[in-house]
Amino acid sequence: MVVLMSSILIVGANGFIGLKLLQTLTSFKNIYTISRNKLNKVDKSNIHEYRFDISKTWSFKDHTDIILFCATHHQFSKHKNTPIDYVNTNITGLINSLEFAKKNKPKCFIYFSTMAIYGKPREKNIQEDSSIFNPDIYGTSKYFAEKILQHYSSFFKILIIRLPGVVDKVMPENRPWISTVIHKLKNNLDIKIYNPTSNFNNIIDIDNITQLIESAIASKINFQYEIVNMAASKPMKLIDVIYLLKLNLKSNSKIICDNLTQKSFEINIKKLDKLFNFIPETTGEILDKISKID
Repeated sequence: MVVLMSSILIVGANGFIGLKLLQTLTSFKNIYTISRNKLNKVDKSNIHEYRFDISKTWSFKDHTDIILFCATHHQFSKHKNTPIDYVNTNITGLINSLEFAKKNKPKCFIYFSTMAIYGKPREKNIQEDSSIFNPDIYGTSKYFAEKILQHYSSFFKILIIRLPGVVDKVMPENRPWISTVIHKLKNNLDIKIYNPTSNFNNIIDIDNITQLIESAIASKINFQYEIVNMAASKPMKLIDVIYLLKLNLKSNSKIICDNLTQKSFEINIKKLDKLFNFIPETTGEILDKISKID
């Protein structure tokens, strides 16, 4: 692919998403990274690594065309799980990066938010302006971060991408939910699902995230502050999701269905298509990619 920009800064490059993006973002001459610890299993001559706590005084001074903020503290983080930990990374760290950006004026600041901001959705079809109901501390901190970003939107373009569960061929066993299902299927354990006939598209993979980033940067759309939901296209019935995974993994797991508890929803991605002419792969295609045995 033709180089879209000369440089990008990835804040939080040592996380699950950040590390994988380092392998797929090939459209940049130079990639700068910020993380607490040394990057794992990354060996590229165009990667320039910085290590420091983003909630402290920044030591990064290079100019980059794009800033991608994927640093986050959540309930699965390796560090302590106190309110101050959420504030340090999700709020203070973000403000430090925005103050840096205010001085250096990147062409675009891309922020990874989360579908967790909606809390316990009351609507079956979640759009960007859907109501928010009782989010947890993680979702609340990310929603507050979105409001902070809006405050800086007069200085540079800002794109907020609300991510669903991010999946891959190799991912942690305990997140997202689909990873837990795959782990159980591989071990032939019983699986209980709720609302089996409800629609499901609450996943996305790194390839699609990469393509959206490149599409957004290359886009001629004149936006200043935009929020988009991201998810797989063409939702599937939840029971079909489970049986597709079971078939791909050749599992003997027993599937137990319960129709009486827990509300479900699908994610509306029409704005993604309208703004950037981008439609992610289908739910079935992404499930096949992460579960088919080679």
